[in-house]
Amino acid sequence: MSLDAYSVCPGGTGKKIKFCCPDFVGELQKIVRLLEGEQHIACLQHVDRLLEQGKPRACLMAFKATLLQDTQQFEAAKTHAQAFLQQFPENPIAMAEAAIVAAEENRSQEALQLVHRAMEASGQNMYERVYEAMGVVAECRMAEGDWFAGSALLRTQMMVSEEDQQAIKTLVSFNRSPRIPLLMKYERPLAAAPLGAPWAPRLQQALEAAAQLHWQEAADRLTALSEESPTEPAIWSSLASVRGWLGDRAGMVEALQRYAALDIPLDDAVEAETLAMLLLPDPLGDVVETVKLTFAVRDAELLKESLLSEPRVVQIPFDPAAMSDEETPPPRAICFMLDRPAVQSSEGLTLEAMPKVIGQAMLFGRQTDREARLEVMDVAANQVEAVGAMLAGLAGDAVDLQPQRELMAKTSASREQLVRKWYPPRDGNQGQLADLAQQHMRHALLEQWPDHPLDIFGGKSPREAAAEPANRVKLLAAIMLLDMWCGDGLVTFDFDQLRGKLGLPTPAPIDPEQSPVAMLPLVRLWRLMVEKLSDKDLTTAFNRSQAYGVRKATRKFAQAIVERDSMKDRPELLHAYQSLAETAIDVKQSLEHIEQWRQAMQRAAKSCAMCDLMELSLHFGHGNGVEAMRVMEHIHKSHIREQGVAETLTQMLIEVGILRPDGTPRQVPGMQEAAISGGESAAAAESGKLWTPDSEQSGSGGGKIWTPG
Repeated sequence: MSLDAYSVCPGGTGKKIKFCCPDFVGELQKIVRLLEGEQHIACLQHVDRLLEQGKPRACLMAFKATLLQDTQQFEAAKTHAQAFLQQFPENPIAMAEAAIVAAEENRSQEALQLVHRAMEASGQNMYERVYEAMGVVAECRMAEGDWFAGSALLRTQMMVSEEDQQAIKTLVSFNRSPRIPLLMKYERPLAAAPLGAPWAPRLQQALEAAAQLHWQEAADRLTALSEESPTEPAIWSSLASVRGWLGDRAGMVEALQRYAALDIPLDDAVEAETLAMLLLPDPLGDVVETVKLTFAVRDAELLKESLLSEPRVVQIPFDPAAMSDEETPPPRAICFMLDRPAVQSSEGLTLEAMPKVIGQAMLFGRQTDREARLEVMDVAANQVEAVGAMLAGLAGDAVDLQPQRELMAKTSASREQLVRKWYPPRDGNQGQLADLAQQHMRHALLEQWPDHPLDIFGGKSPREAAAEPANRVKLLAAIMLLDMWCGDGLVTFDFDQLRGKLGLPTPAPIDPEQSPVAMLPLVRLWRLMVEKLSDKDLTTAFNRSQAYGVRKATRKFAQAIVERDSMKDRPELLHAYQSLAETAIDVKQSLEHIEQWRQAMQRAAKSCAMCDLMELSLHFGHGNGVEAMRVMEHIHKSHIREQGVAETLTQMLIEVGILRPDGTPRQVPGMQEAAISGGESAAAAESGKLWTPDSEQSGSGGGKIWTPG
């Protein structure tokens, strides 16, 4: 980095040094030489002397902020950032430093506002520290679930610097995450004004402000326009997007709902209303609580004996070393509490007879500073009495039946109806469990939910609300929300059955000749008429669905690729077989697709290690111990020296519980046998889902299987 009088001031003034600090060029050059020589302490001391000798200069304060970070004086850096902003409140670098501090202290809304101001104040030349602050604040917002504000900052970073791998990596991870609904991944384009509209020039001014990163100005202009022209869809649609970038969740919900109520295409209205629901803490007006109950225990040994002798309680094997540290001893027992005795055999098992988990309990003995206690977690509010009644019947004298109650989460009762909190028998097979899961889903959606009262309809049920045309958009949005909540892969359900039962219209197939594939909203991809897709558009549709984790669409397009002769020599064929293996519900289908993928890899003269690792994880997940050992031996013999294979295999064995995180074997009775045989895994081990290193555990729980990538 070289500086002269014609260089831009490094302090964020936006001026050349000759117009900002013409008398200070020599000192700035000395600072740069010290920095290039990595003499950070000496440089910091020199900057401090200069600050003491004269009035504060933005360039010196900017250098000091960097030097304090480089020398790991983080508390001093926080204090300095505050002083920097106080001295130069309109300086973009000062705002960026303050934004980073606010993000680190979890003051994320303040951090977001500061970084937006810094972006706006930067003008045409964005300073490096402002760019860095955008990344810090983006990750902070996304960690809090504010996908819109976070992803907007990341996309802006990518526009500023296409080479920033960290921004790309974070955004790709965001797009692939199964935790994030598709509607939140889709970047809503700002709507252009209709030709000839009297308010079109003012809308264009707002859009230009947004393009220049003056997002608050754009929001203010759009808000004023919406008050003057409240029935114009383009205004409300654009306002919803900009408010999302600003982290204004309530304002975004308002704009989306106003937009959905206008005379617009039904698909647009339903998607806007669904997105508004996703942003609300109680989307359907049927919130329920999940709590943690902590019972004081008078006699831990008696309670342990009583718990483990009860048919409705199932002990969970665990590694005591992994459940303790220097300050906290491990629990004496961990177990599932069921609503009925555990079933020992799957023969003749019905949905009504399937045991359900009402809580996961951990029993702790007396500690130096704490009495013995029983912690029961993940208890639905309507199961609190059942837990208390079970303990009263088991060992009432050993436990205080007045527990401390701690809120763990709030969720929709509609969503809870879909969750399978099962404890299946150890000999249950995947096919039988899938059939039961299918029955459960059909019963929940076609029998229970239509008569479930919802506050969004004033306490009316969906069946009652369907009789009023004014409820059509909101009811279709509620069904789209249910569809998103059901996307765990174990079962499939045709939501057109539910729409038909309520007398609602069903989504029509989409002709790709009428709707460009690259611009189609993600939630509509699966509706594309695949037979009308050219090879190029089919590839585009497949790649988009893969990149954004659109499971249903990915499978549809992957199947089309493997069936087309014209795609036989395309690289997409390998990815299609992989996707079919990952998204298959039936284990037999998964293995068939893995074998097809393996053969295609061999024809392409590529290593089959990833195919073998996926097959191994599939056998782990479905309790095929003999096959798991066979594949593991093959991997050791044929692939273990290939790059990344040993690390991936070790991570997989850690995930299934055979190895500790440090790579040593777990010495827990029954643990390795359970991991290989698929036994005492979890209440929801019935799911048998594919696990990926970057995937999250779904709300319904389930076995995890590795897949490439």
